[in-house]
Amino acid sequence: MGMTRKYWKGLEDIRFISANAILVTVPECNPGGMACIFRAIIDGSNVHSFVQCSPNIVEKNWMPYFDK
Repeated sequence: MGMTRKYWKGLEDIRFISANAILVTVPECNPGGMACIFRAIIDGSNVHSFVQCSPNIVEKNWMPYFDK
């Protein structure tokens, strides 16, 4: 019996790190649909310029990131 992959779409766990920069989990941007943290820019109602953060492991809500 094969493994069933859980998969969801959309931005999740959004955290503001500055007035227009956010950390956000975006599973569909990572191969395999695993939870993955990205830094992105929020401009009005648009979110763009996604950059994958590293390290990026399953314990996504506990990982420290520094905005440089």
